[in-house]
Amino acid sequence: MAAQQKTSRSLKAVQLRLLTLLLLCLPCSIHAEARIWKNSDATRSFSGTLVKREADKVTIKMTANGRIAVIKPEQLHAKDIEWLRKNHPFDHEIPKNADPEIAPGSFYDTLSFGDDRATVIKKLKASKRFHSQLDATFFARTGLNGTFHTTKGNEFFGMRASLYYGWDDNHGLKFLSLYGHETPQARVESSLIPLWQEMTKNITGYFGKPTSAYHKPDYANLTDGGITFTHVWPMKAGGYLLLGVGRQEGTYILVTRFSSVMP
Repeated sequence: MAAQQKTSRSLKAVQLRLLTLLLLCLPCSIHAEARIWKNSDATRSFSGTLVKREADKVTIKMTANGRIAVIKPEQLHAKDIEWLRKNHPFDHEIPKNADPEIAPGSFYDTLSFGDDRATVIKKLKASKRFHSQLDATFFARTGLNGTFHTTKGNEFFGMRASLYYGWDDNHGLKFLSLYGHETPQARVESSLIPLWQEMTKNITGYFGKPTSAYHKPDYANLTDGGITFTHVWPMKAGGYLLLGVGRQEGTYILVTRFSSVMP
């Protein structure tokens, strides 16, 4: 009897180990995804499954022979790099606050086109996404532009911004501009343009393909106060979201704008 119990316990232990090994193997088979990879200039391609992505190398298991290939990221095609960033991103590649938290009937947060000034101030003060260091009694003296800012952790697609407004003839909100990173002219190409490219990618990921897009902002011909918009995304709730670059007091800024009409 004791021998049978011992044998039974041994069998259960073996079964448990086998079940554990099976469970450990399941994620590998479930998440394995064979795809076609190309070299940087798309002259060669092969089928393989991603094993691991690291900063300086990408490990791929070849479909044809099961061999493991270790490839430098710069040797892969741009579309493969884009796929890696989307499906296997590093922490710094994950867009922050990609969801602008749009309430029903609104274009951003709880703001709606046509809101009067008092309603806009009330909504901004009630929202966790914005803050102002000024008391509301000072808005009449200073004006509303630039007094509210996005809060930490609630940046617009990763961009910390100040809010500027446009009003229609009935004193209703016509557009809302978010002025972001300020950059001196000497650093536009090295600093601001990469941010513009990142914003383009992040906004497209959320709102879909833009209906209008330019390869690069024509910032060189801007005068102070001017903005050149490069992208337009129509919004389901109505209106448009625009992205571009502006110039203000000699510096260049990243600008996004919610507008009830096309500019």
